[in-house]
Amino acid sequence: MDWKVSSEKDKFLNYPIQKATTEFGGRKWTAWFTTEIPIQDGPYKFSGLPGLILKMNDSENEFLYTLKGITKENNDLSERNFGVQNIIKLSGEKYQKIWEDYKKQPSSIF
Repeated sequence: MDWKVSSEKDKFLNYPIQKATTEFGGRKWTAWFTTEIPIQDGPYKFSGLPGLILKMNDSENEFLYTLKGITKENNDLSERNFGVQNIIKLSGEKYQKIWEDYKKQPSSIF
């Protein structure tokens, strides 16, 4: 991506954010990123800014991406599924409950 970083700044989810623009897929895009989370990533194929993209939209507002929340993990996720030996049989209902809890908080499996 050929990003043009603007001096325009704002605040979102208690993070300072900065505006950047690019063109991709025949559309003009505006992204708001924070350098307080030094991960050069974002929604879909968008990355390469000096921080995590928290909000993004195309110039026609047909596509809107908004981060809904950030939580700090208290668990070491580096070996989350490595070497799983003990497989548990679950009913469909129990699996759905675990899956819904997991989507809300991935570290809930610990």
